[in-house]
Amino acid sequence: MKKKITIIIPTYNSEKYILESLKSLKKQSYKNYSVFIADGGSKDRTLSLIKKSNLNYKIISKKDKSFEEGVNQCFDKLNTEYFMILGSDDALSDKNYLSKLINKLEDKNCDIIFPEYGVIINNRKKIIPQPKRFNQLIYKTVVPGLGWISKTKLIKKVRYNTKIRIATDYDIFLRMYKNKKKFYRSKSTVYYFRIGGNSYKSAIRGFNEQKMISIKHRGPLIKIYYVYFICLAKFIIKYLLLGRFFRVSY
Repeated sequence: MKKKITIIIPTYNSEKYILESLKSLKKQSYKNYSVFIADGGSKDRTLSLIKKSNLNYKIISKKDKSFEEGVNQCFDKLNTEYFMILGSDDALSDKNYLSKLINKLEDKNCDIIFPEYGVIINNRKKIIPQPKRFNQLIYKTVVPGLGWISKTKLIKKVRYNTKIRIATDYDIFLRMYKNKKKFYRSKSTVYYFRIGGNSYKSAIRGFNEQKMISIKHRGPLIKIYYVYFICLAKFIIKYLLLGRFFRVSY
């Protein structure tokens, strides 16, 4: 029998794209999953749309203060062998996304299996190839921050840091990596992250948080500051300047 996986979906006023995310989940060939919803107190139709989806779901939180708090509450309730976090704006690449990653997780005997990374900009999808090695984690994050699949036993004593606002994924990855957990990336699946969410809007704060987390864990200072200034420059040029001139809507 296939091992069960819990899909954690944090939401907050997500009615615009939640159906697209749920559609990519419902079409999965791997059906042995249940869904945990951590909602931040949505005022729109988010929860009613989820109810109409006919998914096997349970609302764990109805009014958490942040993504991190909601997901941590879901962690406390996990009773399946595996879990994954799906962004309410995001999408999975194909119907075999879950089955491919779970099979790879077992074949490689790793703790976390990452997909390839893609973005959705103005409803157009683009793949941004990522390295297969994870040694860069000592000075910069890896993506995607969501959509990876892990063994539940890995997070029995690990939680998101609720004092961090943006770079929480980097913080939890780095702590796992420093504790010798085994990471692997599968290139045959893609997690599509929709540009325009809280992480995008607070990108500069995220760069600063990433820098401080790297320093706290005694990463190489030259590489840390190099990555920081490069990310900052790219963000200013690509999103602030070009977005303003060409009226790109994210």
